Amino acid sequence: TKAFEILFRVYVKKVDDSFFYSNERKDRFKSKGFIKRTVTTAFGYVTFERRKYVDKKTGVCYYIDEKIGLKRYRRLSEELIFTILFEYQHTAASFVAKTYGISKATVYNLVNSFKMPKLNIERFEKDDDSPVYMEIDEDHMKCRRSRNTYMRIVAIHRGIEKLCKDRNKLIDKHIIMFPTSVPLEEVSEYVLNYLEKRYSMDKKKLIVNSDGGKWIDSFVGELRIYNPIHIYDKFHLVKAIGEISKRDKEISKNLYKWLEKNNFTELENFYETFKEKENVSQRRKDQMKMLLNQYEKIRRIYTEKDYIGSRTEALVSHECSRFLSSRPKAFSRRKIKARALYHTFFANYGKNREKAYELYFSGKRTSSLEKVIEMECLPEIVNETGKSTNLPYLRGGECPIKEVLKEISQSKIF
Repeated sequence: TKAFEILFRVYVKKVDDSFFYSNERKDRFKSKGFIKRTVTTAFGYVTFERRKYVDKKTGVCYYIDEKIGLKRYRRLSEELIFTILFEYQHTAASFVAKTYGISKATVYNLVNSFKMPKLNIERFEKDDDSPVYMEIDEDHMKCRRSRNTYMRIVAIHRGIEKLCKDRNKLIDKHIIMFPTSVPLEEVSEYVLNYLEKRYSMDKKKLIVNSDGGKWIDSFVGELRIYNPIHIYDKFHLVKAIGEISKRDKEISKNLYKWLEKNNFTELENFYETFKEKENVSQRRKDQMKMLLNQYEKIRRIYTEKDYIGSRTEALVSHECSRFLSSRPKAFSRRKIKARALYHTFFANYGKNREKAYELYFSGKRTSSLEKVIEMECLPEIVNETGKSTNLPYLRGGECPIKEVLKEISQSKIF
């Protein structure tokens, strides 16, 4: 720690002196003496002196602070902040706080104010004609003042790779987490941009697994440009039939047979008699009615040749529950959006520290999910059209894909 402090002071003095004697400083800034500052780094506390400069236009300036990325009123270095954020995904806030000599509140504040780096999604190397799969579900989370909510999860992948006996992994998995307060249009913007940049979607199927919730139907509707094949999650199907039958093997056997053999009439007839029974709970009747309402999605389990089963519950358990619903503490509803961005970023890049570090310090960060991935216009199209078009996509620069499609649909193209 002492050696690092000495080296850091030498570095600061050398850089500050170099700027002080430069022509740029002489032309623009006046030096007003030295000011001390203490910063907490991964190697401990460091106290150093740096010059205070004054400019007539911009006011007070500390060149060293800007050079090494120290923000105003922040006592933690950016490298230490990243280290805390990275390690928090694997351990408790109390352990991280004890390791780096900070409070638990500081750890929570960093997570709850997290801004996601803008991502430049690269094309998938093994991009063949196999389907793109999407798993959608939600997990309950406790909030303060008994105002509980749900954390929603969307997982995109390319199928299953067998690692060893009874152990598989998802190919090219990408996780998106967001609370109910985030509009579905914002999430669909992120997903559409990701699919467009990551894969060549022209000849691919998009197969969606879910429990058939209303918000999921609305979200899948936002992806209609890719004609998604919406399939009812088999885990929830087995759970529903188990609740309807109440361990009656005859009922369970018949329900599976009618669904597999496409016998909707028998299902309807069974429901008509089932709902009239007085000894049957309303919950069981509602589950039976759900089978009828979700019949088309359930049938795709048996008819879709590229269906490989559902991984929704495993993803919810691994990515959501262990961070959210399994924790006894209650979360702030105002801050769970930032926490969702934190879990989204580290769920996708947290296994590779070097990659996460590179992305975190690569450029701008945002608190809006739809601005994380932005589409850029093709240069050759811009050159051909120039500025004679009113389409934002053809004028160049960045533009959300949703705005592109809207402008094209409303324009007259002869």
